[in-house]
Amino acid sequence: MESKTDNSSHLLAQVLSAAFLKSLQIFYFAFGVGALLLLFFVLFQSVSARDIPLAVDDTVASMLSIVHLAYGLAAYVLAPLLFRRVLGRGFAAPHPDRMAVAVRNAYILRLTLFEGVAYFGLVILLISAMDGVLSLFPQYWINLLSTLVLLVFIPVTFPTRERVLLELEGQRTTR
Repeated sequence: MESKTDNSSHLLAQVLSAAFLKSLQIFYFAFGVGALLLLFFVLFQSVSARDIPLAVDDTVASMLSIVHLAYGLAAYVLAPLLFRRVLGRGFAAPHPDRMAVAVRNAYILRLTLFEGVAYFGLVILLISAMDGVLSLFPQYWINLLSTLVLLVFIPVTFPTRERVLLELEGQRTTR
């Protein structure tokens, strides 16, 4: 008779087909490329020659930067919690289809939280560059940190079969 652990391991192997992993990897790649494209546009805007007004008000950039910090802290705390919760639901009634949906949703949700913070920071930089604020107040480049976090997070958590299995095994043992 097959044990519950052997059955779960078999289900995990079914969930992690090559096509399933490829779809997760495409999401990761697309999210990274999107952030890089917006980053290049922001950099282009920040170095493009234009007349900078003599009186530049950085109030909007300041307020948005504070919101960005709060949003980032919330997202970085919530991302792993929600990731584990969504994965846990997939293990509640082990079935390959249910587990596959949970794994996909958990990975996309976690990555989306990181991406949202990064895009918000890039939009702040874009607005600041277009208003001339970045030229006079370079401290607002701090909003770039969330994009750097995303661009480091993507390769560190890139969904290979081994990484996904490690996270799923960890999830299964913590239930």
